[in-house]
Amino acid sequence: MRPKNQDALIRERFSLPEGEACLCAVADGMGGHLAGDVASRIAVEELSLGVAETIHRLPPSEVLSLAVTRANSKVLLLAQSDPSCAGMGTTLTAALLFGQVAFVCHVGDSRAYTYHGGRLTRLTDDHSYVEELLRKGELSLDDAEKHPKRNILTRALGVQAELLMDCQEFDLGDVEMLLLCTDGLTKLLSDHEIQGIIAAHPDRAEVLRALLDMALERGAPDNVTALVISRGGGVIRGE
Repeated sequence: MRPKNQDALIRERFSLPEGEACLCAVADGMGGHLAGDVASRIAVEELSLGVAETIHRLPPSEVLSLAVTRANSKVLLLAQSDPSCAGMGTTLTAALLFGQVAFVCHVGDSRAYTYHGGRLTRLTDDHSYVEELLRKGELSLDDAEKHPKRNILTRALGVQAELLMDCQEFDLGDVEMLLLCTDGLTKLLSDHEIQGIIAAHPDRAEVLRALLDMALERGAPDNVTALVISRGGGVIRGE
């Protein structure tokens, strides 16, 4: 129902002497701001360039955070130098997988999940005004869904020079799937519903189709982007 798609995603593979690394990311341009679609596109493009330039010479633990910082600087520079882009920003949730280890960096309210043994686990916390109230116990889930400030982000990429991002490293272990998605999906489907859809559709293409079909059935007032990485290492797009 949006005239512009402010979502963007990327998936890249990098061949290293030790094996193959996989970069995946989703971004959602800030709704209501100028050039949100530009911000999300630049963010994923600069992220990819940043990883490509450093992955052969730096430890994987440093590569992703440096690339996110680079993306922030690029979006901010354009927002400050081009009047048509003033005030733009974007969420960014990115994962770099190498061997049995995954690195995740996150800004905003796009999310990352793992799925294993029938259980969906959220890896990221939403950087939003309403989510902070929920974490403090000052708001109920029912009230959060109707709160007038539910779309306000407390952190976004491209808004200020000093970026505060959440980064984590974890062992993939027996993780069966990794899901990255924008809030166009999670505002329409609960974590429990997403878990049920994944459990019912073991094939990643079927998972994406089912998730997107459900979002469309519920009206999909916002752009919906989801990306699934399976144990086989394949990546498939749903948007």
